[in-house]
Amino acid sequence: MRCPHGGTVRPAQGAAGPVRIAGVPVARAGDAFVVTGCPHISGGRPRPCLTVRFSPGSGARPLSGGRPLLLNTTAAQCFSADLTPQGPPVVGAAQQGVSCR
Repeated sequence: MRCPHGGTVRPAQGAAGPVRIAGVPVARAGDAFVVTGCPHISGGRPRPCLTVRFSPGSGARPLSGGRPLLLNTTAAQCFSADLTPQGPPVVGAAQQGVSCR
């Protein structure tokens, strides 16, 4: 996943949840995400995306520990250091969906 300017989005350190699919931790609502390497400039000054917040909405399913799992369709927004919205993150085609065997 990337910010709209190309920075890399990753779960914050220690945000690995208890649910795993194929050994990979699955993100849940409320987990913290950070952005690194965002090159965004506004008004001639660096204004990189630093965090991402997901908004699964009420009634979202499936749940893990009472919290909605984050899907590739879950609404989200990237933010700068002063919490200015910078646009939604972009999910790469290779990361969309989960396949089961």
